Amino acid sequence: MSKNDWKPWIHLGDPEQTLQRIMELRGTTGRGGAFVHTPATDVFENEQGLTFVLELPGVPLENIRVEVRDGGLHVSGERVFSGQDVTYHALELGYGPFQRSFMLPSDADPESVSAVLKNGLLNVSLRRKRPVHRRITPE
Repeated sequence: MSKNDWKPWIHLGDPEQTLQRIMELRGTTGRGGAFVHTPATDVFENEQGLTFVLELPGVPLENIRVEVRDGGLHVSGERVFSGQDVTYHALELGYGPFQRSFMLPSDADPESVSAVLKNGLLNVSLRRKRPVHRRITPE
């Protein structure tokens, strides 16, 4: 690779493309002209089932939607910017709409979904369906 092939800096030509690239690097994507934040998430499983833990500090429960549909878990909502009459020197928290979607395994039980918001963390849990064992007697 020649020294001219490496370009570590974002090209600062078109301002909209630059903003899009910066938002992508921060875990935010443009959807239909609006930026959608993707909150950090831990996903794990144990004997009880699957658990998804999403970071949603400052988001009230009424601004969060949790759905299980089309074989996936979909969490969305909005963190509203208060717009206080102050001078901001840094603004790094994600404001506006957010969305995360995860494909679920085929044995996830959509009827068992539960969600709890505590200390800025949304814990979404689903149990796995128990396998059906059938024994037949040959005739």
